[in-house]
Amino acid sequence: MRPPYGAWNDDVRNVAAKRGEAIILWNVDSEDWKSLDAKKTTSTVVNNVSAGSIVLMHSIYASTV
Repeated sequence: MRPPYGAWNDDVRNVAAKRGEAIILWNVDSEDWKSLDAKKTTSTVVNNVSAGSIVLMHSIYASTV
């Protein structure tokens, strides 16, 4: 599971464990919420991604869907 805002503590970890879920975070933030501009978001990701990266993007913005 991805905790909102990447915020977690022992309570979140315990709930995830009881549900058989792992906590998964990201190492590249697309910052899609900052500009809502597809080209800027793409540039941010491309300039920061590497093999094995986990990219945070939001499906609520047209610019990232």
